[in-house]
Amino acid sequence: QNRQLMHLLMNETGTSPCFIWHDLPSAWTQADSFHRLAEAICHHRVVSLLVGGVRHDEQEPYRLIYRHQHWYLVVCCRGSL
Repeated sequence: QNRQLMHLLMNETGTSPCFIWHDLPSAWTQADSFHRLAEAICHHRVVSLLVGGVRHDEQEPYRLIYRHQHWYLVVCCRGSL
């Protein structure tokens, strides 16, 4: 799985799924959901998200952004960011 994620991040033919403004913590480990979101961004897949108990269908992940020790997911919904 790590090799697949590195391929997604290093692939110059597509869009990078992540934008990182600060160094990642040395103990950072990725969750399976992170890898699936990175794949969805690279392959332009629509996903469903469960946030605070509310389901959000037909979300188009755009970027994963790391800033100030937190990850943020930017999505498009019906053509809007």
